[in-house]
Amino acid sequence: MVDSRQPIFDSWFFFTVFSAFRFLINIAIVERPILVGYIFGAIFGHLEQSLIVACVFELLWLDVFAAGTVIPPNAIASTVAALALIDMFSLQQPAMISVAMLLAMPLAYLFSRVESAHRDASNKDFDQLQAWVENLPGALTPARLIMFSMARVAFINGLFFIVALAVLSIALFFVLDEASAALKGNSMTAETLVLISTCGAMLGLRYKPAYVVLCVCFFFVWGALAWA
Repeated sequence: MVDSRQPIFDSWFFFTVFSAFRFLINIAIVERPILVGYIFGAIFGHLEQSLIVACVFELLWLDVFAAGTVIPPNAIASTVAALALIDMFSLQQPAMISVAMLLAMPLAYLFSRVESAHRDASNKDFDQLQAWVENLPGALTPARLIMFSMARVAFINGLFFIVALAVLSIALFFVLDEASAALKGNSMTAETLVLISTCGAMLGLRYKPAYVVLCVCFFFVWGALAWA
């Protein structure tokens, strides 16, 4: 059953604020899923569930970070969206929580593309900066350019997020009954979710023997779950 509070606005505000720490205000640890999940859970409740979801996404994208022109997946978008869906639909079973997480996962890559498009559009600001250097009339100062850029990216991120979360909410609403029936009695636990997410940490090693170990471990885990 959908929670009547409909925390879409709260999640939208939370995402808009914390996404600023990716590039606008460069404090790397603040934009990590583990800290975002902790703060989200502390403010809106369900701290244990929030930390589980945050831990999964943290491990999944552990080796992906901004370097040079590389724009990593926006893990904040997936983390906050998944937590919002869990809150809205009062999901408790780990298997159902994993459904919300799977639906929210593509948002990390969607918002990476959005940020890339914004970065390309911001290249035009260089003309304004050049005009300011040459003291041309009507040129914007660097401070105003920065403020305009910050406001623009906040507006774009907020708009895309609230639309994406609304779409995900509708999608989960329609598949909720079928998913609940299919996953009824599933033995998946929170520990299983965290174990599966360690594939991101293993892949981050960039070491082929580690991939072999990963495949063997997944084989045994899959066998244990199937047997259960």
